[in-house]
Amino acid sequence: MAVALIHPGWVRTDMGGPQADISPADSAKGIMSVIDALTLESTGCFKKWNGEDHAW
Repeated sequence: MAVALIHPGWVRTDMGGPQADISPADSAKGIMSVIDALTLESTGCFKKWNGEDHAW
């Protein structure tokens, strides 16, 4: 089983506000893509919702 941390991005929600960068649907689609791409070799990574590496 691969494990990762995924940052959802600045999402247009009550918390993120209307000026946030992405919609909840775009964030969710991106997160699902990151999850689908996980492998045992990439386990333990920290990714952004769009698949980019996120600095610790």
